[in-house]
Amino acid sequence: LELHDLLESDNFAVDSVSTGEQALEAAAARPPDLLLTDLGLGTGMDGLELCRRFKELGSHPNTPILVLTAGRPGSKLGAFDAGAEDYLTAPVNPTLLQARVNACLIKKALADTEKEKAQELAKIQQRLEAALQSIDVGFAIFDQESRLVMMNQTFSFLYPTNF
Repeated sequence: LELHDLLESDNFAVDSVSTGEQALEAAAARPPDLLLTDLGLGTGMDGLELCRRFKELGSHPNTPILVLTAGRPGSKLGAFDAGAEDYLTAPVNPTLLQARVNACLIKKALADTEKEKAQELAKIQQRLEAALQSIDVGFAIFDQESRLVMMNQTFSFLYPTNF
């Protein structure tokens, strides 16, 4: 089985391209959940350059890169330095490939969830700060060690000491 067919048989949706340039164009058009590349892409950009350029885009910070290679000396470190999340040497064991792809996708899902929760928390904090500033009386919030966490302008006017 070809790699494409192998992944599809495991119920992964697969978009295949032939060059690094096409991979970057495809990723820009439809952000992938995983970038799977061979270090030896043939003509044009190699797999390491694809990894570097994909990471430099910055538009897919949580998208893992899984690198496949025939195992050239030094290629594993080069792949990790270029931004790869994981690395497999050909010939690839199908069960191991499935496990590594699943692990990469789980890590991405967790990172995406963390990012969403951080954005939600930032919005909640903005609403809390706006509500705090709308209170007419001096109001402050202290943590368990009696350190000032938040205060409104009225509190800072009434108690101008540095906390």
